[in-house]
Amino acid sequence: MFRKEEAVIDLTKIGDEFINQWIAMSPENRTIVASGLTVREALDEAKKKGIDSPILTKVPSRNQGYIL
Repeated sequence: MFRKEEAVIDLTKIGDEFINQWIAMSPENRTIVASGLTVREALDEAKKKGIDSPILTKVPSRNQGYIL
């Protein structure tokens, strides 16, 4: 049976270098493992690092709201 997991990830602590980029996070410890201007870039970089199913999200600019 599929078990749904919920977790809160505080994206306010992400540095300005990731604004308007896609980030890939490790599902185990929720650290950023890759980033890119497109979701494909972030996913490909994460896979090269051995993370096959990362958590992917786009980091909005600081003056924008963003709902996942």
